[in-house]
Amino acid sequence: ALPLVREARQLRAERFGTGHELVGDSDRLLGEILAALGHTEPAHAALRNAVRVTRAGFGPTHSHTRRTEISLARFEASGGDPAAYQRLRALGKPNDGDIEQRKASWLARAYAAQLDCATQPAPALAELDSVLAQMQLALPEGGAIPRETEQIRASCAVSR
Repeated sequence: ALPLVREARQLRAERFGTGHELVGDSDRLLGEILAALGHTEPAHAALRNAVRVTRAGFGPTHSHTRRTEISLARFEASGGDPAAYQRLRALGKPNDGDIEQRKASWLARAYAAQLDCATQPAPALAELDSVLAQMQLALPEGGAIPRETEQIRASCAVSR
């Protein structure tokens, strides 16, 4: 996946310029992949750039901007940054916006619960169950975010 995301980012940067919001979306994906591979410094740089570029291009309240902010907060919180954990929790506050905004909130809540799972598994599982119930009502057909949340829940249940 890494070579394809790098190629997509390069093509978007060549076509639209490095400050275009679609380049920011590519940087978010790149940062998430690099983080998963353990390349922390380039992951952090890509995620910080993604937030800056999407915020400038899409605006501060757009769902793509929130998604990049969630990715950065998750990355930093997983590295032990308590301020980032608080940002992640704040990004998970209920949102009455459109479905994309609600999905972003649910994802932030799931990521925060995932971080809580190691030290507080019962409350973390309860939070994940709550998020899944809300998603199932709004998204009966499922989707990527409900699947990811189910995987987080399964992983949390196993770690108990």
